[in-house]
Amino acid sequence: MKLIILSPNTDIPHETTTANRLLDMGAYRFHIRKPHYTSAQYAQYIEQIHPQHRRRLVIHGSYDLYLTLKLGGIHLNTIARGNQEVWNQLKGVPSAAISTSFHCWQEITDNNYPYRYVFISPLFDSISKSGYKAAIAISDISSTRQKAEKDHIFCPQIIGLGGISPHNIPKLLQHGYDGAALLGTIWKSPDPVAAFVEVVMAINPGHEALPADS
Repeated sequence: MKLIILSPNTDIPHETTTANRLLDMGAYRFHIRKPHYTSAQYAQYIEQIHPQHRRRLVIHGSYDLYLTLKLGGIHLNTIARGNQEVWNQLKGVPSAAISTSFHCWQEITDNNYPYRYVFISPLFDSISKSGYKAAIAISDISSTRQKAEKDHIFCPQIIGLGGISPHNIPKLLQHGYDGAALLGTIWKSPDPVAAFVEVVMAINPGHEALPADS
């Protein structure tokens, strides 16, 4: 199962040091989501990530940096996905480098763009956002894939997001999710690295790290 880390929206002490450690331990991708950042701030943040991890960084803004800094991908939120100017900026960017966020299963079966993967959320009550409650039927992943196959629709890899913790991530394994995206369970912890280890051990008992492209 792929484990993707989302950065906190606002900066915290030693954040990039922690990001490097999480990538060293096998996090599949690290999404840099900083709505308030300028392009220069994004670039400064990325410069603090070890060069060997650049191809595993996914940026949520300042998309031109994907090419100039040779990053791993671009993520589009709902607003960006519906903005034709954004798509004009992404001409020439391979679809395998682009991911997005969906908030209901029908959005997946209505989609006709071959994203590398998509987030589906919220699966559980959010850890990072007060009042953001679960709104997705976890088990509907199976019928969604079946419908896509029946209708000859491309179905991207599906990554669960929202309130995921060591206690509930086995449910995602059970239902065949391709991965999980972690936010609150990592950054709300006094020890983000220990929190990541706990998640890894919940899906891979006896191991404290994952292969880099697990």
